[in-house]
Amino acid sequence: MDMINSVNGSLAVPRETTESGRSELGQEDFLKLMVTQFRNQDPMKPMENGEFLGQLAQFSTVSGIEDMNKSVAQLADSIHASQTVQAANMIGRTVLLEAEVGRIAEGGQLDGAIDVPASTGDARVRILDPAGQLVREMRLGSRAAGVAEFSWDGTRNDGTPAAPGSYVVQADIDSNGKRERIPTLLYARVDSVALSTDGEGARVTTEYGEQVRLSQVRAIR
Repeated sequence: MDMINSVNGSLAVPRETTESGRSELGQEDFLKLMVTQFRNQDPMKPMENGEFLGQLAQFSTVSGIEDMNKSVAQLADSIHASQTVQAANMIGRTVLLEAEVGRIAEGGQLDGAIDVPASTGDARVRILDPAGQLVREMRLGSRAAGVAEFSWDGTRNDGTPAAPGSYVVQADIDSNGKRERIPTLLYARVDSVALSTDGEGARVTTEYGEQVRLSQVRAIR
């Protein structure tokens, strides 16, 4: 019987592996296999150094990938746990989110901000009722690029109080003589925290019933 074939056949399923019922080779099993292979190699066809190094490199690569995957999984778990703690601390506080619909209570005010993409000489915020009728127009004047806050006290253009409820908030700026719509950001109170099962971490639920990821929160106060 050919020595190499006999040895390779005996090494295909190590005794230690079959006895323990394992289906994978560990680092110790691999080293034992390599030593046995050296001892039983054909003297007329000894293993080339390149072949040995190739096998060793292949095992090291697989082992390294497994260790890296474990480290990444542990890091992800740690991040999710940290996000959950951060989200829990937001309950009862107000957060700034990109939105166009906000609510105002009787005698209260609606706070928000506009996200100005480039400096402008005329920024404007418009408050509309659910029917699309203009309730209040606020001129914010010249603004540099960035987030600019505003506050609506709940009064109409004629100074009379608007009814409590939901209103649409729109914003635009003057851009080379044309009006350009820009995103609006509104403050909302955080009522609860939901733990996500989709791998995206915790979500916060606002007073309006909207669920948002922590990455969508622009500011906290």
